[in-house]
Amino acid sequence: MEATPPEPLDPLFINETVPTLEPLVTSALAQNPVFGALDARAREAQAVVELQKSRWRPELFLFGDVTVYEDDTIAADLIPDWTVGIGAKFTLIDRLGRNDSLAAAHSAADAVRYLRMDLEHEIRLGVALRHREAQQALESVAGLHASIALAEEALALQEKAFVQGLATAPELVDARRVFYADSLLTQG
Repeated sequence: MEATPPEPLDPLFINETVPTLEPLVTSALAQNPVFGALDARAREAQAVVELQKSRWRPELFLFGDVTVYEDDTIAADLIPDWTVGIGAKFTLIDRLGRNDSLAAAHSAADAVRYLRMDLEHEIRLGVALRHREAQQALESVAGLHASIALAEEALALQEKAFVQGLATAPELVDARRVFYADSLLTQG
């Protein structure tokens, strides 16, 4: 039992033009899922920066107290029934390294930003490279079609010249060889 090679149902086609580069780059950047993860990491890094900055700010607080039940003692008469106040706390000397923590948070945020810029640059380069390759392939196909047309014309001229006795058999064979070689390039 011989296996027959598969045959396409529709004829193969080649796009005649390559789309412009900028819409391709925009589409590639918009559809890349890595940017979503990088955006989340950037928001996280920025939140850490804000957290580290808050360690440099004073802590303010309000407090209040109300005595609901008073004992029948002299000390209870000296203490007011209610108390309200405002408090502030600011750390002057910190042994935990607030400067280092803030610098590390800024460094992490910068690293995410540089990673995003690098990825965007790589995508732009990759799309531009593929765009150039597509343009070169179209030019190559156009050149191949022109070469086949030229070889076909040369073969027709050699056949006419051979029939009229103006060409030799080796010249006709060479013309057929060039035509068939060019034709095979389009099939392979």
